Amino acid sequence: MFFDTLTHPTLNGKWIDNRDGHTFEDLYRVAKSHNLISCCAVGLPDVGDYDHKDYYEKAASFNNFFYPVAPITKTNIVEIINEIDDIKTIGFDAIKIHQRLLMKNFNHEDLSKIFKKCYEHNMKVFYCTYFHCHTSKIPNQDPFFTLACALKNSPTIKIILLHGGGVELLKYCELARFNENILIDLSLTLMKYDGSSIDKDILFLFNNFDRKITIGSDHPEWDYTSVLTKLRSMLSNISQEKAENITSVNALRFLDLT
Repeated sequence: MFFDTLTHPTLNGKWIDNRDGHTFEDLYRVAKSHNLISCCAVGLPDVGDYDHKDYYEKAASFNNFFYPVAPITKTNIVEIINEIDDIKTIGFDAIKIHQRLLMKNFNHEDLSKIFKKCYEHNMKVFYCTYFHCHTSKIPNQDPFFTLACALKNSPTIKIILLHGGGVELLKYCELARFNENILIDLSLTLMKYDGSSIDKDILFLFNNFDRKITIGSDHPEWDYTSVLTKLRSMLSNISQEKAENITSVNALRFLDLT
């Protein structure tokens, strides 16, 4: 069984750069055909006609199959704090912070304020850890230590580190190792670095870090046939208990869905 911690259905079926993506109906059909338990439906700012209320209502119409996550769409910290209040009022239990799409690199002070507001509302945070881009947009400060500083100066929120830091996977996992409120998602990283030394790191984590890992597809960037084929291969020599932790148990517990 597989619980997907990162999918991106859109309201109009369009994806980033106006590429074809999947509507909720499309993704539901595909996910059910691959026997998924459920998916986190994660919206993105200015992608696919995104709107907080419409996105939440569409996700809710599928009888709890989708766990909706609202993206922060503002860049000014005062507006973001107000936006989180609105997101909670609509009914969301989680937000997504995607700094590359916002073209805004938050400092640790602003991140701390965002985390504090989410803590007040008992909301989870889905946090993109993939910062690779054109040099003109790369953060001036190390994203890892910016995040660590923000977490250090914030109440203890539940945070899923999407993509697990990419090529810095083990570094981000060491952060999660000592903090019960952090879960590592392997979306993008599982597939993007296929055949590289990252595969060995992932196998190491499957064997030694199974209680801190969850799997996302990053759909529609990768299709389920490819993701599940690789995942089954990598889990073939892992114990059933560890495999279940990685593919569903950790995420369901972390998101309070059990």
